[in-house]
Amino acid sequence: MDYYQIKRKPPGQTLLLIAGILYIVAGAWGVIINSGGLISSDYWDRVMPINSGISWSVVYGIGLVFVLYYIFIGIMAIINRGNLKMAYVLMILGFVDVVYEIFNVISANTIFAAGGTGIFTFGVSWFTFMYSLILPALYIFGAHRNHKEYREEQLTGTQAPPYNF
Repeated sequence: MDYYQIKRKPPGQTLLLIAGILYIVAGAWGVIINSGGLISSDYWDRVMPINSGISWSVVYGIGLVFVLYYIFIGIMAIINRGNLKMAYVLMILGFVDVVYEIFNVISANTIFAAGGTGIFTFGVSWFTFMYSLILPALYIFGAHRNHKEYREEQLTGTQAPPYNF
């Protein structure tokens, strides 16, 4: 084996590492915000009730579940960034996040539009909207690149040399 083959990295490793770190940071920040929201949800129900009849504790509870999911998929990306066999699982986790982000944008618009505040003024800011589009794209693209490499190995019947980190 020559030097290039020994030092070869999985093609999506760097993207998965960056996306995983960003997911963990976003998840930690979200845990802090949603925990504070759960603690103060009775106050928010009195001061600013949601016109659709949903309690703030439900909104913050759903948010807390999904930021814990962020932490989970961030850890999965960092642990499995070099494992080509897990690339398909990482792609599925990324697509689940895309479905959640679409639901999040629609629900924020539905919940807060009735109260006279639009989606980009109260429910979701431009930063979080772009973050929710770019981060899953990085994650899925990195997992897709690894999965493509894995499929090429399976089709050719040859296994690539071991990856070094």
